[in-house]
Amino acid sequence: MVHLVGVPTITATEKRLLLHHTLGNGDFHAFREMSKQITKDTVYIDNINYACDEIDRMITEAYVYKRPVYIALPTNFFEEEVDANRLNTPLETATPPNDPAAEDEVVNAIKDIIKAAKNPIILVDACASRHNSTESVHELSNITQFPVFTTPMGNC
Repeated sequence: MVHLVGVPTITATEKRLLLHHTLGNGDFHAFREMSKQITKDTVYIDNINYACDEIDRMITEAYVYKRPVYIALPTNFFEEEVDANRLNTPLETATPPNDPAAEDEVVNAIKDIIKAAKNPIILVDACASRHNSTESVHELSNITQFPVFTTPMGNC
């Protein structure tokens, strides 16, 4: 999810005008700060020259990490033009590789837990489809022959 928020103009923000986008204190960044707790990233775009780079970065983060992002865009920027040729270049959406040492540590910990389990099962939730790993879940269930259960949103 990309939360694109139209916020007051740069001038209104700089003058700390008491508008409805504040909590009555002239701070226009309170909602962005709140969003930091529940998003992958937030950005307040205060320069049209970097707007395309920032928007592309945020869309990429939302897609790759499957987490929401928050983009605050001042309303005066809606009148500005940017280079449309950027739309001809696809965004880089490849998932970054895991850190090999961290991956080995996690895999070994999981194997130890499975070995110690009396009745291991596989519980599938919505993250399986969200992270395009349903095929891996099927492969794991076929190899291990563990019983498989799904949460209401985890059907795969």
